[in-house]
Amino acid sequence: MELLITGDKAMRYVSFLSMVLMSLALLAPGAEARQLEIGTTAAVNPATTGTPPGQESRTLFIGTNVFFKERIATSATGQTQLLFLDASSLTVGPDSELVLDEFVYDPGTSTGTLALTISKGVFRFIGGQISKTAGVTIRTPHATLGIRGSIIQGDISSVQLVATLIAGEELAIETCPTPGSCTTQTITRPEYTGTVIQGTISVTKASGDQLAAQGTELEGSTGQSGGADETPTDDQVASSGIDQTGSTVDPTVIVDPIGAGGTDTNGPTGCCLPPDPGEADDLGEQTTASQDTATDTSGSAAVTIPGVYSGTAMDTPDPYTTSFGEFIADPLAQAFLGGPDPDFHDGFTDGAVVDGRFTTTLDGDPLDVPIVLGEFSFAGVPVPDDPVDDSVTGTGFLDPSGAFLFYEVTFDSDGTPGFLFAGIPTPDAVFAADSSFRVDSYELRPDFILGSAIPFLRDEIASNFPNATVSDFLLARATSGPLGDSVNPFKTKTLWAALSIEGQGAGQKSLLVGTAGSLFELPSGEVIIAQGLRGSARLVASDEAIRFGSGIGTIPGGADNHFFGDDLDFFVLDQNFVFEDGGGGETTFFDAAREQPLDLVTSPTELYGFRHVAMKIETPAGIGDVRTDSDLNGYAAGIGATRLKTDVFSAPYLLANGDPLDVSVATATATSSVTAIFDLEDVLDISDVDSLKFAFGGSGASRGAFIDDDLFGARDSAGIAGGVRLDATPGVLEPGLAREFSPFGFRSFMVTQGTVPADSFVPAGVTFCTCEYISWGYWTSDFRFNFDEGAPGLDPNAFRRERVHIGTWVAGDLPTPGEVAGLSGTANFIGHLLGPVDDNGTRYIAAGNFSQSWDFDTDEGQITVTGFDGRDFASTADGITAANARDFSGTLAQTSGTGTIGAAAAGSFFRGSSTAADYSGGTIAFTGSSLAGPDYKAVTTFAAQQTP
Repeated sequence: MELLITGDKAMRYVSFLSMVLMSLALLAPGAEARQLEIGTTAAVNPATTGTPPGQESRTLFIGTNVFFKERIATSATGQTQLLFLDASSLTVGPDSELVLDEFVYDPGTSTGTLALTISKGVFRFIGGQISKTAGVTIRTPHATLGIRGSIIQGDISSVQLVATLIAGEELAIETCPTPGSCTTQTITRPEYTGTVIQGTISVTKASGDQLAAQGTELEGSTGQSGGADETPTDDQVASSGIDQTGSTVDPTVIVDPIGAGGTDTNGPTGCCLPPDPGEADDLGEQTTASQDTATDTSGSAAVTIPGVYSGTAMDTPDPYTTSFGEFIADPLAQAFLGGPDPDFHDGFTDGAVVDGRFTTTLDGDPLDVPIVLGEFSFAGVPVPDDPVDDSVTGTGFLDPSGAFLFYEVTFDSDGTPGFLFAGIPTPDAVFAADSSFRVDSYELRPDFILGSAIPFLRDEIASNFPNATVSDFLLARATSGPLGDSVNPFKTKTLWAALSIEGQGAGQKSLLVGTAGSLFELPSGEVIIAQGLRGSARLVASDEAIRFGSGIGTIPGGADNHFFGDDLDFFVLDQNFVFEDGGGGETTFFDAAREQPLDLVTSPTELYGFRHVAMKIETPAGIGDVRTDSDLNGYAAGIGATRLKTDVFSAPYLLANGDPLDVSVATATATSSVTAIFDLEDVLDISDVDSLKFAFGGSGASRGAFIDDDLFGARDSAGIAGGVRLDATPGVLEPGLAREFSPFGFRSFMVTQGTVPADSFVPAGVTFCTCEYISWGYWTSDFRFNFDEGAPGLDPNAFRRERVHIGTWVAGDLPTPGEVAGLSGTANFIGHLLGPVDDNGTRYIAAGNFSQSWDFDTDEGQITVTGFDGRDFASTADGITAANARDFSGTLAQTSGTGTIGAAAAGSFFRGSSTAADYSGGTIAFTGSSLAGPDYKAVTTFAAQQTP
């Protein structure tokens, strides 16, 4: 009979727990004082003793209740498992000691506090309800562990603490070698281990041997009975009443917290216990590590890795002027601006990892700093600096493969940041060889200065969107030819996006940001990533949207290589768009990221920089499997806002199309490209904008990325003929009616819902259409005039800006009208509608359910909308009709909800797997009066599929 769980096998744990709880029901003694009970022994392999406060030690058996402040110890052969009232469990191995410091639990809210002190031994903790809310604290002689929603495994000796995140959310390790001087490392990747030795934390990938050795000490063996006199039988299990015991039953006891029922000599917030008196001699033999060392816990000698490292070191520049002439005075706000300027970027080609040290030469001065495998921290490490030597404190990382490393530091003299990365360059053969199509996924490490959970953005923005959907950074390999092919370029594509729509109505915040680009080769032979960031956010529903714009580019190492590891395993991205000028030198065009309000008078542009280390991770199953060459058509919708150069704003206007041929989305497998055009009109004719034409991506271009049929996106492309245009009322834009936009004044991004799936904001009862053969998603855009016509300074449209925050689009395989005309009978379609709302100056995204009934014999039908912005709508008496069998239109009237609002719909049928009309898609524009006032307007796209 197995008495203690092994590894992270949850099903094994469940079946085992049922057995030991049955034993508990049969064998539990009943003499303890229940007002202090916090749990019970679910399994015991004697000898294990417990010492409740103020009582004598007793031997623990299965079912023995354990108490607040009880001290528990196992013998050299002992093991025990404790099950707490919140369904947490703790398993400890032989020769272990622990104290149950603190337990408070309210079953009504599933909240409380759990704190333990483990002074030595091997242990495994599986979090219960408390772990999912407040987190659990385990204090050890070397560090304090903070556990949230996780399973962890650890080993505490007199010399070190080793703790591994087996599964779950987070393991935080804090050590305070001296009072007031604490270091914390947080592990969020399962099977990574933190090791603490004399105040130094290092993080490595957990080894199988290490976990197996710990597991053996936690494993029961044949013949053991968990402290029961005899092994329980199946009949006893059946009659034990186990269904009334354990985590499925609400606990009724809430134990006094620390300080209410006793004292804690270590203190409720203390970090570390004094060493066990019996281990003092062992500790005395240990040497004290200086701050300028980091300890290798991989089980071998100080790490040495063959090979020469190429890399770059970066300082924060002095007050800096960008390539656009903008002045940035605050060094800490700059975060590493400056592009490849040698004053701030110092490349090197002589890096080495030898005997636990990383060495190189920076600007003629030697650099010699500690290094271990995994992630580690350090303090007071001396570094050369000109004109005065300095020291740095921070964190470092060396990948277990040895192919890549980085340091994130602050200078001790003035607190300014620095960054250094290096690696073994990716071999040239990887770029030159033909390659079959595949998709690589990368995790973008947060910028350690910005501290933002959403890459490329400041935390001041990102912190407003804690539930954002953030994609991996995807790299789709070329189907043939070199990865940076300069003859047939742009076949190796990149895609990344983030979307968040949080809340509804006036309390909503929303964000869409993304980038699409490619690998390409400079004339000098360097293969690089250089692309642009596009996006916008609305933090308050009554405010104008903020736009984001930046270059995104890989930073070269000293050997002009931009990728590291055997197979493009690592690279580093910053805000610089670097290209080669005609003279063979490098030019930085975008050397600062911009966060730009529409109102530039009261809210100036924020300028900043970022650094993101890209680390290859496992690509989720299915990505890149289904790729189809397609030519889709459909509908798009958005709300436009105008700002003139004098900061005069015009009323928002609705953009949509009535003809499906005005919206096209094409994907190409050979070049992994996306080409899209949205030709939209002011459907209410309330502005001086007659129409706007948006172009995205392009065949054989770097601005669109086609990963698969569900994952693709593209950014603005002024290179598509006639694809970027504003038509306006005659006389407004003189001398002509059409105004072409400069490539540098046109910034747009479109992406599929599959890339950034998000539906948590939709009201209850609303469900997005699965729509397998229809594509749909989101888009954002910002247009700017970049010239001044007529008399200088007098053109009212000079530097005029048109901004669309989050719009929506839908596209499918459009049949001919004749194909739909050949259908007969009736059909019903079920789906959703989604789009922006302007309720008298308050703007947000709303969603609702869409249904359509249709008679293909009469080309007539009905449309019903429910739950959109708290209102329901249905077709008017005239119904919905189709002039050409495929494309339909009609009006809707409000049937419930506040206000008086009408709507106009236009849509088409699309092919699926069986007929020419398996799907329906289109746009609906709403106008009228709401409780907030007479100026309510909204515009949406809908997608629906035929029901059986």
